[in-house]
Amino acid sequence: MKNYRFHKGVTRLGGGQRQLVIGTAPRQWLDGKTWKPIETALQTSGNSYDLTKSAFEVQIPKRANDTILFGNVGSEFRIKPVCESVEGQHRTPNIILFPNAFGTDIDMQVIVNRKGIRKWIIINKTSKKTLNFDFEIETENL
Repeated sequence: MKNYRFHKGVTRLGGGQRQLVIGTAPRQWLDGKTWKPIETALQTSGNSYDLTKSAFEVQIPKRANDTILFGNVGSEFRIKPVCESVEGQHRTPNIILFPNAFGTDIDMQVIVNRKGIRKWIIINKTSKKTLNFDFEIETENL
């Protein structure tokens, strides 16, 4: 199990009052005896993009219709988009884009940050038809 440091700070408000602020996202993790910063850059590893230097583990598959893994050992969340089998593009160190994952001009983008992951559906052209987006979700010990 990893140890983490969270952002915290004290602000003097005047009149002897102080405000304590504690962040919800870890800023460092303990590696042996050394504190290291949380890194959100995804590393290419086989058939996935992996995040390992964080408070949680993330595995984003290289194909849009495969399972995304998020969590810690013994407490995992898996989400599988019901979509096309398109290959992801590593856009920035922490963003993977799956162009046309949900059909022509409808992309899926997965973003990793210190707090977790976000999945965005990007509709590039307006449509008059009703759009539906499905995901299969599996959890373990949550």
